[in-house]
Amino acid sequence: MSNIGESDDIIFDAVHSPIEWEIIKLKFPKAELIEIITPYDIRLKRTSVKDIEKDKKRIEYWHSDNNCLLTNVSWAFNGDVSKELNIKLFEEFLKYIKDKDSKDINVDLEDRI
Repeated sequence: MSNIGESDDIIFDAVHSPIEWEIIKLKFPKAELIEIITPYDIRLKRTSVKDIEKDKKRIEYWHSDNNCLLTNVSWAFNGDVSKELNIKLFEEFLKYIKDKDSKDINVDLEDRI
């Protein structure tokens, strides 16, 4: 992460634990944690034993003694909806980011006046 500029737009493929998220937030305070949720019924259709084991491990990673990674999620996508709906949801997410950034700018300007 040391080679990434603070103003760069970046995507981390996966955050596995609250500790990883805390480290990311220290370096990138405006970072957003996005969750892609695959409903339980869909996950049950997976046939590989390894998929079920991965699900169990993933859930264990999310929780620590004093925190749950999911409490830091600011946006979520459903992994089982149509492409068209996910496009609309992504557009809404971009609007959310833009609105949030403009509120941050307004707060900064108020502090300077």
